[in-house]
Amino acid sequence: MQEIQPRSRSLNLQTGPACNNRCVFCSDGMDRTPALDSDSVRRILEVNTGLGEVQFTRHELTLNRDLVTWAGWARKLGYRRI
Repeated sequence: MQEIQPRSRSLNLQTGPACNNRCVFCSDGMDRTPALDSDSVRRILEVNTGLGEVQFTRHELTLNRDLVTWAGWARKLGYRRI
């Protein structure tokens, strides 16, 4: 039997709790986990460049003013999928 290998590994960066909706189906509810700061994001991206993919997740991540900067850092560090 042949073992199936994943095509890529992914880094999941949870950007924080900012959200502008109050969806009744939200599994995160009233989670108040603090948002990641830019220094932490940069450090995490640098340490995990071998993964090849990064996902920025958590609530409404487009409310995060640093998202575009972080995606640019990931691209410059060689992440193939962002």
